Amino acid sequence: MIEEATPELSIGLSEEERTDLAQLITELRTDKQAGSFETAALTAEHDLKTLQEQLSRCSEIILNFDARLKSLYDIVCLFYEKSTIMNERINTIADAMVSKTL
Repeated sequence: MIEEATPELSIGLSEEERTDLAQLITELRTDKQAGSFETAALTAEHDLKTLQEQLSRCSEIILNFDARLKSLYDIVCLFYEKSTIMNERINTIADAMVSKTL
């Protein structure tokens, strides 16, 4: 790929130095490609563990929020029940007062 597109550079290196340099570049490329699969697998495994930890923390937060919302819902229901009973009592008292005045 890149090797084909690179022209010969004349930078004052002997033929032996050029071959050593070319061999070193080739070895670095193959080592990088071979190691990249292992590195990618380790990185993916680490990312997966991190994602799993974050998901479990988010789940705990949602469950805690759900429990608090249920408590709030129960309180609102009790207030509604109380206001309904109080309105009935007020209406009863108002009806009694109206019937006594008539």
